[in-house]
Amino acid sequence: MKHKDNLQLFVFFQKHGYAVASLCLLAFGTFSYYLKIRPFATDDLLALSFGTLRTPSSFITGKWVEWLPAYRPLSQLSIWMQFQLVGIEPISYYIVNILLWLGCVVILYFFVFQLTNSRLAAFLAASLMLVDIRVATALIWIIERQSPLAVLCGSSAILLFLYAVSSNHIKSMSIWIYVLLLFSVLSKEYGLAYAGGLFLLSCLIYRNHWKIVSIIVLCVIITYFGLRFGIAKNSGASDFCEEQIGYRTNTLSLCYSDYDLQTRVKFYTWNVGATFVGTFFPRVFSTAGQWNGINMTSWLDVAPDISISVIDLVFMLVTFGVVCVSFYRFPRLSLFFLALVILNAILSYLLYRTRNHLVGLTGVYGLFGLGFYSLWQDYLRGKFWKFSLPVFISLLLTIIAIKASGLSNYLEMMALSYSETDNPCTEVFKHPYSQYFDMDVVQQLREKYEVDTECFDDE
Repeated sequence: MKHKDNLQLFVFFQKHGYAVASLCLLAFGTFSYYLKIRPFATDDLLALSFGTLRTPSSFITGKWVEWLPAYRPLSQLSIWMQFQLVGIEPISYYIVNILLWLGCVVILYFFVFQLTNSRLAAFLAASLMLVDIRVATALIWIIERQSPLAVLCGSSAILLFLYAVSSNHIKSMSIWIYVLLLFSVLSKEYGLAYAGGLFLLSCLIYRNHWKIVSIIVLCVIITYFGLRFGIAKNSGASDFCEEQIGYRTNTLSLCYSDYDLQTRVKFYTWNVGATFVGTFFPRVFSTAGQWNGINMTSWLDVAPDISISVIDLVFMLVTFGVVCVSFYRFPRLSLFFLALVILNAILSYLLYRTRNHLVGLTGVYGLFGLGFYSLWQDYLRGKFWKFSLPVFISLLLTIIAIKASGLSNYLEMMALSYSETDNPCTEVFKHPYSQYFDMDVVQQLREKYEVDTECFDDE
């Protein structure tokens, strides 16, 4: 029995080892240059302050960062646990963030492979997701590990469901699917998209299992809302304030409580629509969600600014074209991936931010993998010109290389900008909720990075 298991493991690594190793190398080459970043952003200082809490149960009860209309106890607890092990050591938090995102990409690889049995389609889809510049915030902000954690747990739940169905173990696996979905939602509320997506998947394709999936999804929803609004009594969204909210061609500073319901619905609708369109065509909106249209810039620049480079325009058009192919060839399966994009957009009704697109990216690149697999099958059947798809693959690999270089340069630029911060105390005392920051953590960071300037007295 042991020999059989070892043989299966060997066959598994022989089949997928090169692809997974290549993804790891691509991640190392792209992300390794920013690891010396100083965690002086207010979100980083707040995240490290999580670790000093004596009662981590406050993450569950919602007594921490209660001014935000969000409930993310699992991601906060993960930071607390890491702080107990390594203290403030910043590089360890960034490494964990990288590993979480790499895990998301590897899960997408196996996800696409499970559906297509094509390692090439799975590898290309995973590689493109790996170097998508919208992941930058999730890497350079310690606190933003919440998005990759939600994606990792949610995608793993869907993959486990596919495995359970294929091996006829759905009942025995149902508890683990429930746990993974719940972990996804408790990491960040955008994980609800995976619960909705799984329900749709069971209704569209795996109809024999829709009842048990309905029970799993219902239990996840009841548990989450019970914790958030029953135990934590988390604040609603009507009093949310933000300095930068894109609306049409303007970026506004507003509090939703200042507007009547009809006006708030207009803002919500814009955020949902912009997030949906922006998930496929991110560069037509600013990072705050303002419509910027198509403003062309240099050939290769891929930084997330207003203008669109030629390489980005080509990539967006190619991606959209391949996605359309997936809908033509696999309409039902494509609806599942599209549902992830739509549900993620709906959950973004309060705010457009590219960092909140990561769940939607699972849908976009899942669709891309299906579409490419269809093209590859047609090519093998001789339906395309002999050299057409190899040229297309070469173009995709070139785009991956350019986007990896652009993301790496952007991360390095952000790391340098944080390194130029003279004093982490300044931003803390300017923050409207400075009482939530632990000044001992700030002092340890000042000593670690030999910051000469003194913290001023806030009293």
